[in-house]
Amino acid sequence: LNRGGPMGLILCYMIIGVMMFNVVFALGEMAMMYPVSGGFYVLVTRFVDPSWGFAMGWNYFLQWLFILPFEILVASFTIKYWNTEVHPAVWMTVFLIGLTIITCFGTLGYAEEEFWSSALKLT
Repeated sequence: LNRGGPMGLILCYMIIGVMMFNVVFALGEMAMMYPVSGGFYVLVTRFVDPSWGFAMGWNYFLQWLFILPFEILVASFTIKYWNTEVHPAVWMTVFLIGLTIITCFGTLGYAEEEFWSSALKLT
């Protein structure tokens, strides 16, 4: 950014955006044409190689094993920016309980949470 200016960032953002759009669009088409019981790694097992799908499944699991606690920690630190009186561990506990409750309701709970979060963002 210092030497190239903002155009390099905008150009890279647009290139990656187009690539991500193509990947997600292709994944959506494959999911519609070949509906499977399982995640996207089942499609990789079917069309690329079973060992590749196995590795992708474990990679996805390990990714969320490490990302989810980090996301909860960052959310608690974000709230700490506005409210310094409450310890971040309290917010982490609140978020974990909220996620557990949403997970217990499955897809319906996730859809309701997304609806109300979007409504909250709009107001």
